[in-house]
Amino acid sequence: MEKQLKLAGIIGYDIFKSNFKRILNMKRIYSGWIIALAIIALAVAGCAGGPLPYQTQDDPIKRIDEEGIIITQRFINDETLKRLYGKGIINPFIAPMHTIQRTRFLVFELIVRNRREENVTLNLNQMELQFSGQHVQPINSFQLINFWKQKDERAGIRAIDRTKKEKVIKRYIAPNKIVISPGSSFQGYLLFKGGFPNFGEVKIYLPALVPSGRPVHVFEFGYKF
Repeated sequence: MEKQLKLAGIIGYDIFKSNFKRILNMKRIYSGWIIALAIIALAVAGCAGGPLPYQTQDDPIKRIDEEGIIITQRFINDETLKRLYGKGIINPFIAPMHTIQRTRFLVFELIVRNRREENVTLNLNQMELQFSGQHVQPINSFQLINFWKQKDERAGIRAIDRTKKEKVIKRYIAPNKIVISPGSSFQGYLLFKGGFPNFGEVKIYLPALVPSGRPVHVFEFGYKF
């Protein structure tokens, strides 16, 4: 009888040990699944939420007066752009939020006044925005229209709305070559496109040229986001 009890105890212990290991393994498996699901949920939430809209931590309007040239530059945030040009994909100045590459737009209103006695020229391909190690030039109207073309077609945007969108782009985006005659001024938008982070410091450089091609001054603007 004593031997039978010992044997039963040994068998019971083995069963307990086996079940305990099985429970531990199940906990590990469930824990792994929970962690994996949490990671996926966070990733989906991040994609759905999209990048944060930019807000300047300082004055969005900057003004520099040098060498008879006055340049005023104003950062335009998404809220203002939506109020002026609508919400969603009909607005050409707000990048689509639900993309893998997360392309971002930074839009600035540019006003240049020429008080010199000669023409002043600013070229888009000589301007530069520096943001978190990236160096980009503003895009022209052709590039922005081309950027939206396939996206609008896939989204089923009506031809009449695409035409309106193109007209807005051509009206406001600065041309490749901005020439300001003496006593006159220019006003338009500079749009920079890139995979920019949500926060950081931005530097924008705008060389102003005289007719000889010599840069009379390089205007530098700084922003904090």
